[in-house]
Amino acid sequence: MATKYVAGSDGARIAQDICGEGPALMLLHGAGETRRDWHKTGYVDRLRDEFTVINIDIRGSGESETITRIENYSIQKIVSDFREVQDCCGIHQIMIWGYSFGGNNASYLGAWLDCV
Repeated sequence: MATKYVAGSDGARIAQDICGEGPALMLLHGAGETRRDWHKTGYVDRLRDEFTVINIDIRGSGESETITRIENYSIQKIVSDFREVQDCCGIHQIMIWGYSFGGNNASYLGAWLDCV
C-alpha cells in the first residue's frame, strides 16, 4: 500500500491509497480509526477486483495532517477534502462507503458537493 498525499481545501496534507480497477469507491473510516483498518479487516482486498478503491485518512487521523485549530475540522473542510482527493484522482463520479464517523461525513456530500 503506497501512501499518496493531496492538499486539502486549506492546504492540510490528506493521506490516501488507491488500488484496483473499476468504478471508484471511496472508503471513509470511523472515529479513532484510520484507513489502515479497511486493509486489516480485508475489505480492500475483497473490493479491489471490482472497484478502484480510494481509501483516505480523514484529516487529523492516521497519516493525514493534524491541525490544532478547531475551525479546521468543520464538516465543510472535511467534505472538501474528499472532493480534493476525488479531483486529484481524476474521477468524476464516485461511490462512498463510510463507517460511523466516516458515514456521518459522507451524508453531507450530497448537500455540499455535486458528486454522485
